[in-house]
Amino acid sequence: MPHTLHDYIYSDRPVLGLHITSFTNSTIVTLSWPHVVGGGLGIKEIISAWSKALRTDGDLPALLGAREDVLDGIGTDIDSPPPYCLEPSQIKGWRFVKLALRLLWNVVRRPEVQSRTLCLPGHFVSRLKEAALRELDDAHQGDETSFISENDVMEAWASRFVAQVRGGQRSALVVTSLDIRSRVNALWDTGGVYVQNTAVCVYTSVDSEMLLSRPLGELSHVFRQSIQASATDEQIRAQLRIFRTLGHKKRIPLYGNPDSHLMSFSNWTKFDLFNAAEFSPAILSTSSTDSGAPVKPVYMHCQALGENRLLRDCFHITGKDLEGNYWITAFLYPEDWTRLEEYMVQTCQHLGRRKMSGDFSPAESPKATVHITTKYHK
Repeated sequence: MPHTLHDYIYSDRPVLGLHITSFTNSTIVTLSWPHVVGGGLGIKEIISAWSKALRTDGDLPALLGAREDVLDGIGTDIDSPPPYCLEPSQIKGWRFVKLALRLLWNVVRRPEVQSRTLCLPGHFVSRLKEAALRELDDAHQGDETSFISENDVMEAWASRFVAQVRGGQRSALVVTSLDIRSRVNALWDTGGVYVQNTAVCVYTSVDSEMLLSRPLGELSHVFRQSIQASATDEQIRAQLRIFRTLGHKKRIPLYGNPDSHLMSFSNWTKFDLFNAAEFSPAILSTSSTDSGAPVKPVYMHCQALGENRLLRDCFHITGKDLEGNYWITAFLYPEDWTRLEEYMVQTCQHLGRRKMSGDFSPAESPKATVHITTKYHK
């Protein structure tokens, strides 16, 4: 398996790998690719085109951006974007050395990290959001402009868990991946699809009181405000301007307090990967399978290949399955997974105590129905 860009440049290895394992009653399809080829949205477009090719002989979407970069002029001197709003808080010099040494010490002290996948049932997330909205409404005294999404709530819920199990009163620096395709005004061509990686980062600094003590709705709103402030067209252009000055070997900058606990999130829910794949034309027709129903994935798993000991306190939301459940892959310490189950029980008890829209019957109680599914990955 290729590990670096040189493995692709100096060999005949394809940039997109496909491996299919078939069983009598199911099939496992594995796609592997480097991020220089595409991000989550790019892979969604590839899967969608693949599914369409199975149904038709032609009329496939054109591949755009292979020869010319649609973002080529954005963030340049000609573009003249405004200053990046977080530029004064960039972690560099001795501040970065301090953060790096703390991270390396954690790696030396706690080298073992486990990656597992958990399932958050859709009704659990929706009730968690409902409770968060009520808390936010109480804090803002009915301000109708206050908005939070399910993704904001899940990010707040997970970051609070990490802060609790790590202990102490440290603030957090949360780095969130964000696709800019719907946010930056570029010359996007509608006559095809773009596969290229168009992600930037949103940096959210959260003080310890907000992280550990304030209602979850207020913490969720902090993440929403961070997106609203730094994910505008102008601010994305400003961030791309900084990226262009880094060259090919420099690290992506961080912004915030170097004493903060570093966490990261990515979320592919908007890409709707579970509905992008439709492989019914590839199914061999038998009396038991010839139903004409769409053939869609029942489970998707996304994870970086290889071992990276620096990868910890990271969460990747692959998206919603066909039943509305969220699938999340996380990198945590081994003992954290038992604590996460306990944290879910505490959350369910909190939801059960709150007055929600509609009463819970004993059978519908969150404590009775919410569960965690974990899978171990080496």
